[in-house]
Amino acid sequence: LNRHRPQTTANPPLRRARMDSLTERRKATVLAFFEAYSTGKWEQATRQHLAQGCIWEVFPRSVGSRRTKEEHMQYLAEVLKDFSDFTITPFDVVCEGTTVQAICRSESTHRLVGAYGQDYAFTFRFADDSGDSIVFIREFVDSLYSARIFGKIDKLQKGEAQNSAKPSSKL
Repeated sequence: LNRHRPQTTANPPLRRARMDSLTERRKATVLAFFEAYSTGKWEQATRQHLAQGCIWEVFPRSVGSRRTKEEHMQYLAEVLKDFSDFTITPFDVVCEGTTVQAICRSESTHRLVGAYGQDYAFTFRFADDSGDSIVFIREFVDSLYSARIFGKIDKLQKGEAQNSAKPSSKL
């Protein structure tokens, strides 16, 4: 009668507990990653949790880019210098296998445009059997908002550069 019953491996509860533990570690790593970014410790978190060959991809492709860990750190150093009180808050985090998905909201103040904040969907892929080594990140941004806000920032920065290059008329 039970001839077609699937075979089980030895100690399935132990294996399940190990996976549950790894799942929880991965989710905890992602939460700690966002907490570090929200407290100005983005560089430390990036060095600690992103594997050496990690790729950070920004989607959709219309505003996207693909950077190595080092390239992304250089990019962030340049971009974040103009923001104050940057926070990114995850409000939905799910882990399946080596993949963690997180839906987030950022808030900050940019020195030229003022209030800033947008919604994101992140995908983190972890190294096999690791709860803290991220090998791939996909950051899905609000493309319309990104195009508008960063276009405005670019225009204001160019205006600043032109104004500082003009000779002073004061004697």
